[in-house]
Amino acid sequence: MHKPFPDNNRGFTLVETALALLVIGLAFLGILGLGRSGLQAAKEAGNESRCETMAEAVFETLHLYNARFADYARTNDLGHSWAYMWGEAVTTEKFFPFPRVEGMSESEELFLQTSQGDRLVNAYDPSRLSLSEWNPRYRLYVTPRSTSTLNNTANTLEIFLFIYPDGDTYSSQFRLFSTILNRQGGI
Repeated sequence: MHKPFPDNNRGFTLVETALALLVIGLAFLGILGLGRSGLQAAKEAGNESRCETMAEAVFETLHLYNARFADYARTNDLGHSWAYMWGEAVTTEKFFPFPRVEGMSESEELFLQTSQGDRLVNAYDPSRLSLSEWNPRYRLYVTPRSTSTLNNTANTLEIFLFIYPDGDTYSSQFRLFSTILNRQGGI
């Protein structure tokens, strides 16, 4: 009897083809997973850089006002005025103008605000929200670190800045920054 196809020209079976497609599909999913991980890592690196820039701008503003408060206290020979001025500044809602940070929504109506409890503060003007710009939220805490033995007022303040880079989505961890403000020439 004559065979229609010789044994050396045998094709793939349906099972072999399905297994090959499964292996190719799994490899493709692995490649997509690596791409997603890479995109997430790039996003986090961008957030880290933006948060550092924002923290530097905020702390530079606070250090500038600290120097002004210290000069005023020294010029007017008022030992308690530095602590008093800081107390007024952190309780006044529109005292420190929010520093300009590249890539963030800008507004003349934006001021640094200290946080009470767990309340997050917008680092953007909600009425001028732009989805093409970075719109983080933050918490700013000012706490006395040491006090004067002579007049029992703060000599040193510690500033904590928590930045939530994704605003309300919480898809990234907050970043924590801190700095120390001293009353120069204080007792």
